[in-house]
Amino acid sequence: MIQLVMIVLFILPLVFQIIVGTKAIRHSISLSFWKVSLISLLIQLITTLGNLWLMGVLIRKSASREGLALIGVLAIELVAASVLLVVILIQGYILYRKKRLPAD
Repeated sequence: MIQLVMIVLFILPLVFQIIVGTKAIRHSISLSFWKVSLISLLIQLITTLGNLWLMGVLIRKSASREGLALIGVLAIELVAASVLLVVILIQGYILYRKKRLPAD
């Protein structure tokens, strides 16, 4: 069950950014795009800490007390954060192009 929670925590910031960031670009919500991006990055930080804590709990419960799994979780979180930054940059570029080009 904890593994399922960890998987959800890995993808939560990315899904939030894609859904709410798109709504912010279309101006269908009251938050600005950059506030949504900041919230998404904060969620990424919180979920990273949560996943590291959950992995620590799993390591303490297991028979082997090897902490190498924490490095694996941290590496996956770095990849997830990189993908999140790429999505934010792409959405920011879309917003820039939308504001720069006149509407037809």
